[in-house]
Amino acid sequence: AVTGVQTCALPILEIDYGCLGFGSCVEACKFGALRVENGVAIVDETKCAGCGKCAKACPKGLIELVPADKK
Repeated sequence: AVTGVQTCALPILEIDYGCLGFGSCVEACKFGALRVENGVAIVDETKCAGCGKCAKACPKGLIELVPADKK
């Protein structure tokens, strides 16, 4: 189990791929549009304002803004 400060920006983590699941993006979202489920960030498109703060908070660069109608 992970104890102490939990943030995606910890330099000691050497995970090369995928979401770290600590929720730095969730904390950055002032609209409540993100949650971490089973270690993966999930976006609620109905709450997302497209501000981009979640994308900036992700040290892995896994979040990007795209048009809502993009498949």
